[in-house]
Amino acid sequence: MSSGTLSSNAVSLKFGTDGVRGIANIELTAQWAVRIGRIAAKVLGPQANGFQEYVLDPPVLDPQPLFVIGRDTRVSGEMLSAAISAGVASEGINVIDLGVITTPGVAWVSEKLKVPAVVISASHNVYSDNGIKFFSSGGNKLSDSEQLSIEKLLDDDELLEQAKVSQESHSCGRISYDASYVDNYIDCLVGKLRPSDFRKLSVVIDCANGAASKIAPRVFGALGITMTLIGCEPNGTNINDQCGSTDLKGLREEVVRRKADLGIAFDGDADRCLAVDENSNVIDGDQMMAMFAIDLKRRESLRNNAIVITSMANLGLRNSMRQNSIEFYETDVGDRNVLSEMDRRDVILGGEQSGHLIFRDVATTGDGILTALKLIELLNSRKDPLSVLAGESMQRLPQSLLSIDVANPAQVVNSDRLKSRTDEIIKELGDEGRVVIRPSGTEPKIRVMVEASHQNQADTYAKRLVEVIVSEVPSEISL
Repeated sequence: MSSGTLSSNAVSLKFGTDGVRGIANIELTAQWAVRIGRIAAKVLGPQANGFQEYVLDPPVLDPQPLFVIGRDTRVSGEMLSAAISAGVASEGINVIDLGVITTPGVAWVSEKLKVPAVVISASHNVYSDNGIKFFSSGGNKLSDSEQLSIEKLLDDDELLEQAKVSQESHSCGRISYDASYVDNYIDCLVGKLRPSDFRKLSVVIDCANGAASKIAPRVFGALGITMTLIGCEPNGTNINDQCGSTDLKGLREEVVRRKADLGIAFDGDADRCLAVDENSNVIDGDQMMAMFAIDLKRRESLRNNAIVITSMANLGLRNSMRQNSIEFYETDVGDRNVLSEMDRRDVILGGEQSGHLIFRDVATTGDGILTALKLIELLNSRKDPLSVLAGESMQRLPQSLLSIDVANPAQVVNSDRLKSRTDEIIKELGDEGRVVIRPSGTEPKIRVMVEASHQNQADTYAKRLVEVIVSEVPSEISL
């Protein structure tokens, strides 16, 4: 950093696979949030996108460009939202605060208004963390160049001041609150489904005490779906706490107790979802991808007869696509990478094992509520229960997934010893398994994934790899 940085204690925050994340009020401070608001106004502002001009009521002296902002239910969200809004407004741009709304909801507003947007959320992380996700004008995740521009300005006070736009007091942006966009987004979700009678299905919905709590009940209610809600009482600190897509125990128990047809679990900002069948078996993103791809092909609606998956996709999904003569293109983990490849290949379905699925013909980003609705729509059109539908679509290979806390993940995954042990295991597995080791893009962790023909074999190999990682940096491992 240059000598002009915020302070000697400032934390250098970088973009991961899904925005910037850190500990709220320690790394993501109000001071930092005002700064990134100013930067976002410069990098994504009218000089970059030429966006439309809006006049708020009561009007300002001159029409000004617009920026929208939304957040999940974390206690720090209001503080960070206010600070970022202040930073944007200081650069002469009006801000509409959408309040609590899902990440895909913000993307939808950004697309409709053709303006940039920001989401305050750390997705599936604990409540003490928070994060910043940006959308460029039109509802798309930022390009590499846009992210790099923001990072450069974050790290250099002198560069930021050189880019400062001189503003008169009367020309600063205004900040207003408008919840009507949430209502419009809900109407849009309901309208995306094929006409059908959903009343015959019973669904348990886990909203993770997050942003879905404000939206999902209204969407499912409007469709007449019989629903039981859990994880739907956010208090600012219980988001993702023993609920949601990261902890399915409560959902699985409730599905069995209620004898429901299926269960749905969202993460904190509801850009992804996982499902549970009537027998409480977990249905992950790979399995849903298989079901959707096969159904779309059957209806002759799978554009270019292909989907996009990530390196973490189960080998069973690849086998299913081959058996059904459906092409698949593989990319790195991260919805931004998936979307980029989807657009490049001109396909309409792509996603991740974590439940982050993108229906490109109707959305610009992954939407957990939309995915859940599509799954219910598919199940509603079939006589078979979800367990049968999932089993027919894909046979999931045994997989072991482990995460290890490491201060410098990128350095460890490139160690010679780890590479050597990984090569040995890959050779032993042959064509009946896979190994993927990667730094997390959202947390200081290393992800280890091993697939094999038997679960014990996958678990054994995964543990061996973790042992190597721990031995490489024993002082850095969080036990």
